[in-house]
Amino acid sequence: MEDVAIAAVAEAAPERVVDVGCGTGDVTERLAREAEAQVVALDLSPRMAELAAARGLPAVTGDIERLPFPDGSFDAVLANRVLYHLPDLDAGLAELARILRPGGRLVVVVYRADHLAELWEIVGHQPLANPTFVAENGEAPLARHFEPVERRDVTGTARFRSRAGVGRLLEAYGDFSDVDLAAALGDRAAPPVATYRQCVFVASRP
Repeated sequence: MEDVAIAAVAEAAPERVVDVGCGTGDVTERLAREAEAQVVALDLSPRMAELAAARGLPAVTGDIERLPFPDGSFDAVLANRVLYHLPDLDAGLAELARILRPGGRLVVVVYRADHLAELWEIVGHQPLANPTFVAENGEAPLARHFEPVERRDVTGTARFRSRAGVGRLLEAYGDFSDVDLAAALGDRAAPPVATYRQCVFVASRP
C-alpha cells in the first residue's frame, strides 16, 4: 500500500510535501527519498513527531483540523490511514485544501469496508461495521473540497505467522483478549490468511 501511495505523490513531481498523521515517520522517510521532495512530518502526538524528527525529518506537532501552515504551503499532502480518526472530517479536509497550492495533490489512504473480512468472520469482530470514512463512502466528502477525485483500489494477502501476530493486529482495533482469540480459532494449527482491501484516493485542489 505504501508503494502505491508514495508513487501517487511522486507522480505530481512535488517540491514540498507534508505527511499528516505521520506516526513514527517510517513512510515519511521513504516518501522524502523516493519522491525526491522536501517533506514535513506532522502528527497530533508529540511523541510521534519526536520519533519522526529522530529520522532527520522536519517534524511538527499539529492537529489536521487546525494545521500550523500558511495557505498554499505545499504541492502535495499525504494522509495515510488517518482521516477516519478526525472528529470533524469536513474541517480537516478544508484545512488540507487550504495548505495546498492551486492544482496541488492530496493522496489519501483508507480501508475498504471488507478489509480483512476473512479474519473478522472467524474471530467475530468487525471493526469497520459502522465506517465513517472508507473507500465506499470517501469520495463524496473529498469532492466537496477537491476536483477531480480518483479512486485506486489495492489488494494484497495477509499471512499471519502465529496467533500472537493476529492478537497484535486485533489490539489496534480495541479490546480482544487471548481467550476470545483462542475460542474463535479453535483447533486451527495456524491463523487464517486474509485479504488486505484498501484504497488510495488521489484528489486535486481546484
